[in-house]
Amino acid sequence: MSRSNHKQQTTNNKQQTTNNKQQTTNNNYYLKAAINWLLLLLEQKAQTGETTAAELAAAEDMLLTAERSEPAPALIRLRQQLRLSQFEANLLLLCVAMELNPNIPQLYAIIQGGERNYPTFYLAFLLFKDPSWDIVSPERPLRYWQLIEILQSGVEPLMNSPLRADEKIVNYIKGLNYLDDRLAKLVLPWRAMGYGDTQYNNL
Repeated sequence: MSRSNHKQQTTNNKQQTTNNKQQTTNNNYYLKAAINWLLLLLEQKAQTGETTAAELAAAEDMLLTAERSEPAPALIRLRQQLRLSQFEANLLLLCVAMELNPNIPQLYAIIQGGERNYPTFYLAFLLFKDPSWDIVSPERPLRYWQLIEILQSGVEPLMNSPLRADEKIVNYIKGLNYLDDRLAKLVLPWRAMGYGDTQYNNL
């Protein structure tokens, strides 16, 4: 590698490091804002606290500010790339939130009658604006891309069945972007196949 190429590579690496740090900062801020907004929404619906409309509006404003940050938070990128509706993105957040805050399942149970301490389509319809029945379709992104799993028993209605976000998606939204372990044994890194940057750039 020539001296000029080495210098450019060093500059690129520093820029990438800076971008990664900003990405982590933005993602953490977004998740904090999203969970705070969701908690207030759940508490209001469950009538377990004294959440006011003003507090909920302020939390929503903070969330919208976090959504507009650059680089975009992981869930926002996912929503854009897979063309999720806002309602679908909120349902995905509903599934991921259980992994981020231990108090949330209890609120799910209270709102759903005391036993169902897990996210459901029914809960999403109760909580979020602009609900749409097509969210349950296998052709919509949540199910088509297997972002969520429906744990439906033989007699359980689809709307009340437990939902679970795919582990890889949960970790991606947290900011942990890695190769899915279900694919790790089937693929090789580009460099391990004997290709360098030059060959890659010329493709």
